Amino acid sequence: ADAPQPIAEAIAALELARNPRQARDAFWAIPGVLARWTALVALAARSRIGNARDAAGTVAAIRALGTKVPTDDDWLELATTLVKNHADEPDLHPVPELVLFVCGEGMQRYRELAALRPGLADAAASDEAIVERLGVALVTLSALLRHAMFACNYTLVVPTVEAGRAERWSGTRPAQRASQRLATTSPPGQPILVDETGAPVLALHPLVQVAEPAPGVVPEVFLFAGRAARGPKLVAFPAAFELHDHAILDWLRHPTAL
Repeated sequence: ADAPQPIAEAIAALELARNPRQARDAFWAIPGVLARWTALVALAARSRIGNARDAAGTVAAIRALGTKVPTDDDWLELATTLVKNHADEPDLHPVPELVLFVCGEGMQRYRELAALRPGLADAAASDEAIVERLGVALVTLSALLRHAMFACNYTLVVPTVEAGRAERWSGTRPAQRASQRLATTSPPGQPILVDETGAPVLALHPLVQVAEPAPGVVPEVFLFAGRAARGPKLVAFPAAFELHDHAILDWLRHPTAL
């Protein structure tokens, strides 16, 4: 299966980079989008299964989302807090592969990438130096993505008004969206993850939304990005369109989230 569109588009942007400096900028978007996706899937999973296996600090970490714009490290820390108490029995989690990723080699690959960031961020580096450092970093990024197959094992879809049907929002943006049959009816317009049979696994709304960035503009996938000056915001990658939805704060305060 393909990765969710935000991750797939971030990877495609790196492949389309025209020079080393563009490639460097595009490179860091990939682990950044993956970190946010990991945390949002973990948060949606907790909303489904409840708080019985919460680790210490879980509620505080969720509430903090409504007060700041988290960094990549913040998203990873949130994901770890949300799933670490499932490490002994990952199959009881709605997305077992997510638990294995967060509690296993995935986090090690993230730490290795973080150690490479200062060298790649060197503004004085020549194009040759950037190419060399990117080569090393790409090896680690490839390893990270191999461990993150949970993102590909479940298809991101948006149910349509036609009962039992949805549009696929996985992979890079197609000329025409493929249709997906659903095993059950789900609220139209609200993104969900489904398994290979079309059975819904997780409801992602309102943390993930599909909307037009402006009237008449092609719809994008927006991911919750924390609270900014104008309130809770969602961002589309890699175009960086923003969407604001105050209903997310209500969702974060709801008993199923806390």
